[in-house]
Amino acid sequence: MPATATRAVTYCRISHDPTGLEAGVDRQQVDTDRLAAERGWLVVERVVDNDRSASRYAKRGREGWAAVMALVEGGEVEAVVAYDLDRLTRQPKELERLIDAAEKGLAVVTAGGMIDLASAGGRMVARTLCAVAAHEADRIRDRIKTKLRHDAENGRPHWVRRPFGYNLDGTVVPDEADWLRQIHRWIIDDGISAMETARRLNAANVGQATGAAWQSAGVKMLVSSPRNHGMRTYHGKIVGPGTWPGIVTEADWKAASSALAVRSQGTRSGRRSMLTGMVRCGVCGQTMTRTNTGPRAEWRCTKRADVGTGCGQSIMALALEAHVVEMVLEVVGEVRGATAAPAISHGADGVRAELQELADMVARGDLSMPEWKVMRAPLTARLQAAEAAAVRHDADAALARLVGSSATLAERWDDITDVDLKRRVIGLVLDHVTVAAARRRGRVDLDRIAPTWK
Repeated sequence: MPATATRAVTYCRISHDPTGLEAGVDRQQVDTDRLAAERGWLVVERVVDNDRSASRYAKRGREGWAAVMALVEGGEVEAVVAYDLDRLTRQPKELERLIDAAEKGLAVVTAGGMIDLASAGGRMVARTLCAVAAHEADRIRDRIKTKLRHDAENGRPHWVRRPFGYNLDGTVVPDEADWLRQIHRWIIDDGISAMETARRLNAANVGQATGAAWQSAGVKMLVSSPRNHGMRTYHGKIVGPGTWPGIVTEADWKAASSALAVRSQGTRSGRRSMLTGMVRCGVCGQTMTRTNTGPRAEWRCTKRADVGTGCGQSIMALALEAHVVEMVLEVVGEVRGATAAPAISHGADGVRAELQELADMVARGDLSMPEWKVMRAPLTARLQAAEAAAVRHDADAALARLVGSSATLAERWDDITDVDLKRRVIGLVLDHVTVAAARRRGRVDLDRIAPTWK
């Protein structure tokens, strides 16, 4: 090959390769190598995008295409060889980048011949072909959307990956179904968090459907899915019953989902103590923070010179926490499960009935759309408030069942490893504790600690 030979990059792409064998791109590679050899070009790079769509709806990027354009725009190649133009791109905006490069001397060749992007006629042909390819991608997407909507309306499953508890055809996996029911019981009856649920599953060597270990995010997604009680969703909303059997009851699904939803409200990453946010400085009124770990840990009113807050008061963390727990265990036995659940549920159901009645009036022509929008707004606000109240109640009821009597909880306290659960139990009866100024340095004075009960 002469030293002055045109440097070329070949690009091969196929949109769908479920086998992963790359047979399609291998066949394209034979043709692109032949096209380069016929022109006496030196192939300096062979780039492949296997199982990658080139349409604007693609969910994954094309690393190969990015590499080709980096070579082109970096001046490292003078020619691009592909099997067809739509193998290069189906997006007009990407074609324009090739056109810009062609006006600076880039040659583009496909199995159909040279594409003269440097001429007005060649650009017109290329733009027309690319527009046709983009239109075909749009039609494919519309057909897929129509199919997915019909599947949803008829309750058919659309699971890209096998979900925990089910096979892809909607039949139940018995062992996983038993564990799914157990997960709901842990959350409803024991009041544990998603993180603690993940720990228990991993300790029992129960993996996800993919075989991976559990994490809290995966537990939350699993428990909150309406699929578990046999309901089909579309765009995140329940549209009706599915064609598969439910594994848990609707009541258990709502209770477990509600308990986890309440846990996630107001929690923040990095929480390390069951008293986070509950310890206040009696000198300046600031919220104190826990510093360090181990026996020398302290609750400290941290000084912040930039905003002028904090006074530096501190107290030994272990002594404070042990004293607070002792006080809490004396009063927490009075906590009992609320009995207003039916009323809360009925309140939300009543608002839903009113909303449905309005919708029926619009359908009959008794109510105009502007009138419906005005009347719907306050009802929607009431429904959100009722649903939020039901969520909070479900979580508190689960805690109350866990707490039982103070004696029972005291016996179990040291065995509870879920710090967030301990914090929520404490929060049932305690609003905060105030730490007064120290009377003598180096001494733990428990009289400094004053609780404020709810």
